[in-house]
Amino acid sequence: AELPTGFPTSTATPTPTATPIVFSAQTLADLKRLRQAALSSDYAYRQVAHLANNIGPRLSGSAQAAKAVEYVANELKAVGCEVQLEKVMVPHWVRGEETAALVQFPGQAPSTTQKIVLCALGASVATPSNGITAEVIAVRNLTTKWPRKVVASTLMAKRLFIAVTARAPRRVRAL
Repeated sequence: AELPTGFPTSTATPTPTATPIVFSAQTLADLKRLRQAALSSDYAYRQVAHLANNIGPRLSGSAQAAKAVEYVANELKAVGCEVQLEKVMVPHWVRGEETAALVQFPGQAPSTTQKIVLCALGASVATPSNGITAEVIAVRNLTTKWPRKVVASTLMAKRLFIAVTARAPRRVRAL
């Protein structure tokens, strides 16, 4: 069965007109200078590389998330920013082990299962210890647009399987 995908994301409503914000000539000159500095430097890339390579995954509530906050605060202070950290409550989620198997499908050999690779969405609920059995809905077309109501009723008490073939990267020609 094909699963409806691609929910509408906007409606035709008039956009309210905003009062334009006027900046001083000095502020505009400073912003232009900052923009040019950012475009001509690899500073941001090096910061992201440090976070990814030296601190690692930063799930909310984890030790790595706290280290990343500390690192970014220190880096901002080093370039002259005034930094104030505040305590906030954040959810904490740790990915558990993910396993799944098809237990019944057309043409299946008797008394067998077929393991499948899966990825649980972040902050999803835990599976009961005795597991679950549900109908699987296969998606082969991620461009079809279906109404949200149809998608919700189709997925009720079912599991989603996205069967999409990865494409090789396209070559891009510089202009």
